[in-house]
Amino acid sequence: MNGTLSIPQTVPRERRRWTTRLPVRIIQISLDLGALVCAFVLAYLLRFDFQIPAKEFSRLLHQLPYVVLIQMGILALLGVYSFIWRYVGMPELKTFLRAASASAIPLFALRIFLPEPLEIWRIPFSIVIMDTVFGFGFLFGMRVLRRGLHEHQERRRAPSKETGADVPALLVGAGQAGVLAAREILNRGDMRLAVKGFIDDDPAKQGAVIHDLQVLGTTDDLPRLVKELKIAQVVITIARITRGDILRIIDICHKIPVKMRIIPGLYEILQGKVQVTRIRNVQIEDLLGREPVLLDEKQLGEFLAGKRVLGRSSGSSTSTWKCGGTGRSFRSFRWWRTSARSRVFDRCSRPTGHRSSFTPRRTSTCR
Repeated sequence: MNGTLSIPQTVPRERRRWTTRLPVRIIQISLDLGALVCAFVLAYLLRFDFQIPAKEFSRLLHQLPYVVLIQMGILALLGVYSFIWRYVGMPELKTFLRAASASAIPLFALRIFLPEPLEIWRIPFSIVIMDTVFGFGFLFGMRVLRRGLHEHQERRRAPSKETGADVPALLVGAGQAGVLAAREILNRGDMRLAVKGFIDDDPAKQGAVIHDLQVLGTTDDLPRLVKELKIAQVVITIARITRGDILRIIDICHKIPVKMRIIPGLYEILQGKVQVTRIRNVQIEDLLGREPVLLDEKQLGEFLAGKRVLGRSSGSSTSTWKCGGTGRSFRSFRWWRTSARSRVFDRCSRPTGHRSSFTPRRTSTCR
């Protein structure tokens, strides 16, 4: 019964989706046809200094239909009409370049191999080149314009910022993750971050501009830039940062001093686990240089049931275990924090002048 009911529900939904897309697709194809026709006419006008002789104008009228037909056919074969205009980017540009090359080859071949009696169908090389450049340039330009309008509308629809001044910030890392973070921060209206620029240790990126944000210097320039630009936050936007680099940046920020935050790893962003704008404080797991190890507390509790335990760690201050079989929680031991990693993390995350309490080790029995 349920199977028979699902069919009439699915078909109308697909039909509505098709009827909704059809007018948009017709408008897009019409715009492409108009752009290709204008490009071919413009190529002829430039070829003859905007004074086309009557004989050449007759050739234009004969050649225009099959030229546009070839170009439209190539675009359809390469899947250009499956692209969404407002999301067009560099991957789509490669497809347009392939389409331009593929459409010019048969026109060149017709110019070379057609006999004299069919001379009216032979298009001059200069016109083929200009028409290809203009035509596919117009097509891609229309899609870029549509994307620009979409992004402008998204910025206008973004939530209004809360009351209060934006926090001046610097982004450490002008790589892929930094570009993603900068774009999201600039497009959203609720981040309350006024990004002043990038910091990157790559000499080739110095002075470069990304999304209207300049790479202002290296991490060694952080003290000077924080003072000059009155920076209140430094955000690490490096996708795969090493433990050593984090410790070095932490030490620099502590000496300034300035608050430091970090974005999630790029693999988490791409897997959809978190958003690139989910900026957070530096955590102890960021300093591991590896994935954290998760213990099976149930199995470990069963193993330690009735045994005396001595624990030592460099991260947490306390730990709670469950006794196997009973499910009763107890405070097993207080950790003795001794490692340099914990001290650096404390120094970054706690207020200046705070002293961490170090408690000697003690043992406890799981009862």
